[in-house]
Amino acid sequence: MVDPRAPRLRPPAGGEQVRVTWKAGVGAPLRPRDLAHYLQDLDIAIGIGEQWGTTFARAAAQQELMARIAQEGIGSVESEALERGYSPRDLRYLDEWMHFGPWRPWRGMPLGGSGSLIETLADARVPKVLGTPTRVTRAEYGSPLLLDLANSGFLAYGVIKIAELVRDWSNKRRADEASARRIESEADRGEAEARQENARARQLEAQARQMEAHADLVQWAVDQTRGGPVSPGELFAVITPEQLQALSRLAETPTELQLPPDVSRGE
Repeated sequence: MVDPRAPRLRPPAGGEQVRVTWKAGVGAPLRPRDLAHYLQDLDIAIGIGEQWGTTFARAAAQQELMARIAQEGIGSVESEALERGYSPRDLRYLDEWMHFGPWRPWRGMPLGGSGSLIETLADARVPKVLGTPTRVTRAEYGSPLLLDLANSGFLAYGVIKIAELVRDWSNKRRADEASARRIESEADRGEAEARQENARARQLEAQARQMEAHADLVQWAVDQTRGGPVSPGELFAVITPEQLQALSRLAETPTELQLPPDVSRGE
């Protein structure tokens, strides 16, 4: 369950439709299959973003509900809770729990679990704030590849967070690789002949670096999402290794974003 002390979550543009322009320096011309692979990875990233959007929508609904109870009292949700099969005793537990403080030890109803009263009531509010799925409204193939993505609500919020993740990791990785190349160019001058004689070693080294890049992406992304209303563990629990590889491949390409005016990292 969301930490009620965390900053309030709000969808971009108050929940209205927004547009995100994705610019990718894919180079031109590309073979059709290479372009298809890139767009497939982008579709995977958007899917992850919409999964995150659902998680953010649930958290926002919980925040709104707890704020309402704190301001108006337990009576503001009494009829709704009774309609869903909860008892007056459950409401009394919730009222006491809200006064105790949501994160202090409590022996009553398991409010932090998946079947909690807070989560049940909040989940009923999610469809109102979830928004509309992502659609491509414009596509221009060239260098860069341009895509306009339209969506709304917290689905837009999640997609924007994933887009920022890919963009920022892409920039960071290129900067790190440039620095590493400068260092390696000096250290490897005397080893150039030995490396040329051992192609297998170079292949294993490339694979190891790819695995390291994936691990670095996870650690960096966790660091970027730490301290928000939703824990990094909850966000990254929905990402499979295959999806992580798609994000990593996207980050190999220089990426720029044009975001809605009211979107900032601090939201």
